[in-house]
Amino acid sequence: MGSVLVAALLGTVSVLAGATTADAADGPPTNTARPAITGVVAVGKTVTADPGTWDPADVTYAYTWFVDGQQAGAGEQYTPTAADEGHALSVEVSASQHGGPDGTATSEPVTVLGAAPQNVEAPEVSGAFGVGGILQVSDGTWDADGLTFTYQWMRGDTQIAGATGSSYQSTWEDCNQDLDVVVTAHLAGHADGVAATPIFRVSCYYCMCDAPTAVRIHVPEHVTTQDRAQIRVRIESAGSANPSTGTVTLRVTSVKRRVHARWVHTARLHPDDRSRVTFRLPRLAVSKFAVHAEYDSPPGSQFMDAVNVTTFKVVQDR
Repeated sequence: MGSVLVAALLGTVSVLAGATTADAADGPPTNTARPAITGVVAVGKTVTADPGTWDPADVTYAYTWFVDGQQAGAGEQYTPTAADEGHALSVEVSASQHGGPDGTATSEPVTVLGAAPQNVEAPEVSGAFGVGGILQVSDGTWDADGLTFTYQWMRGDTQIAGATGSSYQSTWEDCNQDLDVVVTAHLAGHADGVAATPIFRVSCYYCMCDAPTAVRIHVPEHVTTQDRAQIRVRIESAGSANPSTGTVTLRVTSVKRRVHARWVHTARLHPDDRSRVTFRLPRLAVSKFAVHAEYDSPPGSQFMDAVNVTTFKVVQDR
């Protein structure tokens, strides 16, 4: 009789434990990261509800939008109206799982901004469209007064670093590239308005800067195996002055495979050099040699890098 009673009691404990487990499984989902509103919260701008994260993750969501605590809409997205301007927008997320109660969580309220200023006439670029020229951008025409503007000059889809003013001096990097300017209009209490200029290009054939057009190489007419030939390199510019800084690298290589000769040297230009550098070669074997001279302009210079190649022969000394 005692053993039967113990078994019955153990069975009761087992049933109670099972009921506790079932109750835990039937509890509502728990919010572990609060919902949020994504997008620009302004009149006429559609925003989207981010449900946050939940435990368990396998739940379905329903969304209810509130303005100042009053229900204003349902669904994953909401577009504030003029009546919402200056009021607090929030979204309540209900997370449900099959056969269990719902869990709910609400986002932080966000004040609805006024509608963004609208561009009526696109901004335009004017000025000197040759490389090195100064360009200006207008603000364009907008449907609101009291605006302030910011600017971003673009090369293709990439922002040009530091080019955030209403004027810009083009560089050689702009050659044959699509450029435009994004103008942003700001008004207190309103979303920003954005407009872009038509795409334009900078001419690479007309230069508003001093850019080297050639690397001139002078080699001796007669070089023998006993000579240490001198090669002179001059950097010339299409502008009013030649470069006085930067580096010149000279590479001398035999064009005959059976002659393994290669000589490389780099020299730095100085203002007193008058844009000339002289290289003195070691004695070379009989062969034909290629001479490759390369000018590298210093960072921030308006001068363009340039390269030239020529050849000379070394003959047997007699």
